[in-house]
Amino acid sequence: MTVIPFIDPSKGEKVVQASFGANAVQKSSRTKQSSPPSETATAIVYCEGNFGEIDGKTANGLVRHSQRYEILSVIDSTQSGVDSGKVLDDKSNGIPIFSSLIEAFTNAPTKPNYFIYGVAPATGMLSAAERKTILEAIGLGMNVVN
Repeated sequence: MTVIPFIDPSKGEKVVQASFGANAVQKSSRTKQSSPPSETATAIVYCEGNFGEIDGKTANGLVRHSQRYEILSVIDSTQSGVDSGKVLDDKSNGIPIFSSLIEAFTNAPTKPNYFIYGVAPATGMLSAAERKTILEAIGLGMNVVN
């Protein structure tokens, strides 16, 4: 039996997932740790070179609608300076695209709670530059969501 415990910070719950045997029957149990935050978490979405493309589907979806996060901006140097809604749906949505994490962070109206890695590369691997950006986000006090 494999047990993988973790805490979902957006719900303030401890979640335990287990898989059993060769057929991997999965169970999930939830126990309340603390009350969830009353405010929507803020986030910057990383989507370098892929915003508006198929490999940027996570970022594209979050920019269009997210109940969990208030998206403050997107990082994609190939689309920098453009409103993200214009890229996706040809309608402004007020979510700017910046060329770097530092630019997005310093232009944020409030300190972002989360850095969301919004790319689904075919290789499934992080580049050295992406690793560096994720470490910078951690250094800025942001939680990382992948």
